[in-house]
Formats: sequence, structure tokens, C-alpha cells
Amino acid sequence: MQYLRGFLPWLAFGFVSSVGWQWGALAGLVLAAALLLTDRTAGWALSFTLTALAQAALSFHGGHPGLSIAVQVAGFVLPARFTAAYPERARARYLRDAAPQHPVRTQGA
Repeated sequence: MQYLRGFLPWLAFGFVSSVGWQWGALAGLVLAAALLLTDRTAGWALSFTLTALAQAALSFHGGHPGLSIAVQVAGFVLPARFTAAYPERARARYLRDAAPQHPVRTQGA
């Protein structure tokens, strides 16, 4: 169920966007902010929040649609790559920290 929480802002955006993309972005942004307040380690919620802010800035300044698509893709790809790579990095850090800190002495040394 924790996995689904990261996608809730995107689901809200998709559902509410049927009324208008601006309302969908607002709904997703509010939901992402609520998720950030309840779970500060949620990288996906942070990603959605930053993507929504970037999209709002692009909309305000009349950004090119291609740039908007690039921001959307980055909003999915960057956290997905982090999510895929993080367990291995955490495991390596744990093994490094769990290694003996002092060299092993042999007999006769």
C-alpha cells in the first residue's frame, strides 16, 4: 500500500484533469504537499510537487509544449531511476559500515 501512496498525486491529477488541467495540477499539488507533510521521505511525492511547480512556471511564462513534455518525463524518470538504484547503494553502504574497523592480527605478528 505504501507503493501506491507515491502515485496518488498522479492519479488525482489524471482524474481531476477531466475538468481542466489547471484543476488537476492543483489537486495533485495539494495532495503531494499533504503526502510530504505526512511522510517526509516520499521521493515520489517530492518529485510530483517539483514537477507541478515547474509546469505552473512554464504555463505562467508561456513555455513551449515540448519543454512541458520534457518536464513531465523527467518527473517520472528521475525518481524511478533513484528508486531502482537506491536499494543497491543502501546495501553497499550497510556492508561497508558493518565491516570490521580494525585489521585482523595474525599469530606471530
